[in-house]
This record gives sequence, C-alpha cells and structure tokens, in this order.
Amino acid sequence: MAMAGKIKLFSIFMSGVALSLAPMAEAGVSTSAAVIADIFNEEPADKQVDDQFQIYNQPFPRLRGEVELLNGDAKISVPEGFYFLDADQTSKLMEELTGFPAESDVLGMMMADGTDPLDSKGWRLMVRFDDIGRVEADTGDINADATLQEFRSQADRTSLGNASGRGAPIELLGWAAAPELDTDSMSFSWGVDLVDFTRNLDLVDYRVNMLGREGVLKLELVASGFDRDAIHAFGAQMDKLASFNKGARYQDFSADVDKVAQVDIDDYLTLGWAD
Repeated sequence: MAMAGKIKLFSIFMSGVALSLAPMAEAGVSTSAAVIADIFNEEPADKQVDDQFQIYNQPFPRLRGEVELLNGDAKISVPEGFYFLDADQTSKLMEELTGFPAESDVLGMMMADGTDPLDSKGWRLMVRFDDIGRVEADTGDINADATLQEFRSQADRTSLGNASGRGAPIELLGWAAAPELDTDSMSFSWGVDLVDFTRNLDLVDYRVNMLGREGVLKLELVASGFDRDAIHAFGAQMDKLASFNKGARYQDFSADVDKVAQVDIDDYLTLGWAD
C-alpha cells in the first residue's frame, strides 16, 4: 500500500484540532493526566507547573477548564493535565516553531502539560473552523479505497507544486481509521498513517469534521514518535470530543437564512487534505 509522495510538513504541524475530553469520561475512557501521559510516553507534569511560557519574550496563559469557541457557538473542555492556547497564542507559537503564523481559520491548539510547546516533534491537537456553510451529509457508503487513492494523488500534486521549502518527504501508508459518518453527533472522521523520511519518524494524522449550522469545526490530531496502537486508541475517541451549542448545531439550520455549502460530505472529505 506504500506510496512515495510528499506532503508539506508545515501542513501536518498546522493540522487544526479541537479537543474536548469531558465526553470521554462519560464514555468510560480515563482522562487522567497520568493515563494520558502514559499513552504519549510522557512523565506526568508536576501539579505546580507554571501556567505561563514565553513566546517572543512575552508570557501567555494556558487556558484550562471549559473554553468557548466561535463566540459561544461551540466549546471544548480541557481536562486536567492539558492546556489550551487561543488563536493569537497559537499563531505566535507556530510562527516561532515553523517560521509561518497559523492560518486565519485556526481557533486554537491543545497540548499536554510537560510538553515543550517549541519542540517540533511530538503531538498537537488543533482546532479550525471552516465557514463554508452547512455541508450536506450523505449517509451512503464511502469508497475507502478510492478516497485513499485521491489522498495519494493530492500528495503527489503537492510534491510537484511545492516550491516554498515548507515541505518534507512523507509516505502515506494507508488508513489508520477508514472514513466514517456518525449521524448522532454529525461528525465525520478518519485517520491515516504516514512516515516522515527526513526525520525518520512515524506519524499518525486523525481528522474529525463536526458538521454545524454555518460550517465545519475541524478537529485534527497529528502525533509522531509514539506508540501507534496507543495513538490509534486515542484518535478513535475524537468523534466524541467537541460539539456545537444549541443554535449552532447541524439540526438548527434554517433554509431561509443560512448558507448551504457547495460541496457535500463526500467532496469535503478529500478537499484540501494535502494543502
């Protein structure tokens, strides 16, 4: 299944993930700092860890607890052992890390205590919002093989057209989790396994698209250098992690006033995957 293609490493680091772990506890999944730290081979952080770190010699607070997004239209719940950076902090951090600021659709990023924010390796959970309008959900079966081939074609096109110096050789191995639509939460999820040959790292890229009234809340996890099975288990919970609030949900759509996206969920799955 292996394919030698290139995907911009910047795109991987800029993957937008919103993480809300409160629903994991309700589903019987432990969210303690020790368990999460063990999954990612990290030592549990000291409870007295400083909630400030330096970017451009300026301190920025790490947000904890329930964090509102999109002016209250959505929220994430930050569990013990994690912290959240808002859009401004995330943009400054990503510029420090990669040389490029976060893109305008990025709402924030979550990381674990004890993780160096400026370390280019590791894992990041980021959140974006695409105000594309309400994306119509097709509950039919997705052709996973055809979709994977499209992902690989995108990787090839990105490789040929990448003259920015942002990229690195990446091999797309295959599905970590085949595409699946959850009609209860109106979330569309999938994951892929990759290899970064430049740094000799295994990568796992999980995506969850939360369909809403006005657009898509995009949750994305990219992890490297960790146990694949543990990452896969963690990624499998991502469809339970975030939600829109009442009034902004998929079912709150009003055809008289709201915008409808020009693509359906099948098209949205492959749009811009390797951008």
